[in-house]
Amino acid sequence: MSAPIGKTGLKEVPTHDPVWHQLRDEAQAMVAAEPALSSFVYETVLNHDSLEEAVVHRLGDRLGRDIVSASLIRQTYLEALADEPELAKIFRVDIVAVFDRDPACFRFLEPVLYFKGFHGLQTKPLIGSFPDRHPSGCPSGAGYLHRPWHRHRRWRHCGDRG
Repeated sequence: MSAPIGKTGLKEVPTHDPVWHQLRDEAQAMVAAEPALSSFVYETVLNHDSLEEAVVHRLGDRLGRDIVSASLIRQTYLEALADEPELAKIFRVDIVAVFDRDPACFRFLEPVLYFKGFHGLQTKPLIGSFPDRHPSGCPSGAGYLHRPWHRHRRWRHCGDRG
């Protein structure tokens, strides 16, 4: 189970990967139902061999700019995944958590394709060296956003009053 996956050098996730299989099934159903989205879905999900590659590809697309290219972001994230294999499990846990908790989420595919909150949480390992507080004094990090008392509130900057 530790053979590399394709050109990424990531360690292989066990063959039984229900989140990845479900996500691929949903992507294939989306292509069949919405042919106009097929190139987007193929590029983002179906052309990849693993959930990690698909998520990293989408994060690169969302975050890439002129200063830091999408390919550099992908390369950096793939290196982080190779160094921290636990991140692969975190992807799956976060996808299932969004699916379970977000009433607007009907498929595992939706957070990977569209949900900027999910994308933001997945970028945390890339900025792990930053302090736990934003310069404004607001706490940062996934733990703050996942507290049960905070889950159903509309987020506001902690400097906002009223």
